[in-house]
Amino acid sequence: MKEIKCPNCGEMFQIDESNYQAIVNQVRDQQFSDDLKLREAQLVKEKENALILVEKELQNEIEKLKLQLEQKDNENEANIQLLKNRAETVYLKKLAEKENKILELSNKLENKENENKLVIEKMVNAKDKEIVDLTNQLENSESQYKIKENSLKEKYESQLKSKDDLIDYYKDLKVKLSTKLIGETLEQHCENEFNQIRST
Repeated sequence: MKEIKCPNCGEMFQIDESNYQAIVNQVRDQQFSDDLKLREAQLVKEKENALILVEKELQNEIEKLKLQLEQKDNENEANIQLLKNRAETVYLKKLAEKENKILELSNKLENKENENKLVIEKMVNAKDKEIVDLTNQLENSESQYKIKENSLKEKYESQLKSKDDLIDYYKDLKVKLSTKLIGETLEQHCENEFNQIRST
């Protein structure tokens, strides 16, 4: 026989071995069930806590990844901006070099055009001077030619007048000589006739 104490009234009473074993099994089953439920509740709680912890860790990891991604985006944006600034600097430098080269060539071309203009202007002035000189020489030649022409004309007119005067002189002289010659010839003839007659 086994003695057990009532949990309600506190009275001790005896029970046989089979009932005692049944009560023990019942208590054990109840305790096991309670322990099982408690353990199950603990496991559920632990699972929930683990899920919450995992969720927090995942959330933290996601936040870290977001932060890293944002940092990477910022770094990439900074690198892109840096590359863009470098490319823009190189482009502006190349553009400035091209503009300076164009300006240099433009200045050289302008200087060359000015030199060509000066050369052409000098050549034109030289040709104009040459034309003026030739025109003056031609005018002087024409004036000299006219002077020479007038001089030659006057000379030849004077010579012609002298020739005409000489011809008139010789004509007059011829007339005079002819008259004298006729008289002398007649005189000689008469003398010859006289001498011939006298000799006979």
